[in-house]
Amino acid sequence: MTPDPPPAVAHSTLFSRREFVRAWCRHFPGRLRPLAVPVRGSGPPRTIYAAQSAHARGLRAVELAPAGFYASPGWDGRLDPATVRGALEHLTGLRTRRLAWNVRFDHAPLAGRLEAAGLRGSRVTTHVLPLDRDHDRLFASYSASTRNHVRKAARRGVRVRATDRAEDLRTYYDLHLQAVDARGGYNFMFPRPFLQQLISEPGAARFLVAEADGRLVAGNIVLRDGDSVFYLHGTTDRNSSQLYAAFALMDEAIRWAREVGAATFNFGNSAGIASLEQFKASWGAGVESNWSFGWTNPFWDAAVRLGGRVRARLERYRRAVAGRLRGRRTETEGVAR
Repeated sequence: MTPDPPPAVAHSTLFSRREFVRAWCRHFPGRLRPLAVPVRGSGPPRTIYAAQSAHARGLRAVELAPAGFYASPGWDGRLDPATVRGALEHLTGLRTRRLAWNVRFDHAPLAGRLEAAGLRGSRVTTHVLPLDRDHDRLFASYSASTRNHVRKAARRGVRVRATDRAEDLRTYYDLHLQAVDARGGYNFMFPRPFLQQLISEPGAARFLVAEADGRLVAGNIVLRDGDSVFYLHGTTDRNSSQLYAAFALMDEAIRWAREVGAATFNFGNSAGIASLEQFKASWGAGVESNWSFGWTNPFWDAAVRLGGRVRARLERYRRAVAGRLRGRRTETEGVAR
C-alpha cells in the first residue's frame, strides 16, 4: 500500500491519514469503509479520512478517528471557521446518523471550531510528557525508582533494538496473548496483521523489542502522530519481570521521540486505572485533556422517536383488539353452555 505524503500543514494527525484508516477498516470487523473528506483553506488543498460503518436504510455512522484516536484537518497559522464547516458538510448530511470526532489535547483551536459549529464535547484525560529538553534532562525528570529500573535493566543485560520483522512481531504477540490469558482476557485487542501493517509503514511507527540472553522478553509500539509520538501497545514476559525490560523500552521510545523532533510523548488514556496513572506519572508525564465530540442527526432522531411512538400505539391497539376477542369468546362459550 502506498502511503499518502504527509500534509504540508501543521497540526495534522496520523489517525486521519488514508493509510491508517484503510488499515483499520481492513483488519477490524463491522462493515467499515474509509470516507475521504476534502479540506480547503487554512493551508493547501488536502484530504483527511474517517471510518464509516453501514447502517440500515443506507445510513452511516462516521468516526474521526476510530476507537477514540484523534483526528485533525491540519492548519497553517490560523484555523479558519470555514475550513471546519466545509469538512463537517461532508461528514454530516441526510445519510449520516451519527458523527464522532475526537480532538487531541493540544488542538484547542479545532475543539473551539467544533463547539462553535454546535457539536457537543466532553473531556478525556491523557498523560503527556513535553519533549522540550535533551534526553539527559528528561531522564533526570523521571522518578528516582524509574531511573533506577532503567539502570537495572542495562546492568542485567537487557538490550533494546528496533525492528519491523514479522517473526519478531509473532514472538512479541505470543507474549501479549500469554499476558492477556493470565489477566483473564481483554474486551479489545489489536489484531496482529493490523500491527504488522503499521510497523511496515515507513516513518509511521517504531517497534522496539527488548532481549536478554538471546530471548525476546518485552516490546512496545509507538506511533508518529504528527508532531507527537503516541504510545500504542506494549507487553512483557511475566516470568522476566526482574529484568525491568519495560523500563528500558520506554526510555528508548522517549529518546527516539526526542530525536525525531516530536514536541510531546503521549502515553494515552489510563481508563481510570490508578497503577497505570502512577506508572505514566513516574516518567515525568502530566495530565492533559483530549476532547470527544458527538453529533446525532436531528431528522433521524425525530424519525426514531416517531417510529417508537407508532410502534407503541400499534402494540396498544393489538392488545386492545386481542382483549376484545378474548371477551367475545368468553361470552360465546357461556351461551353455548
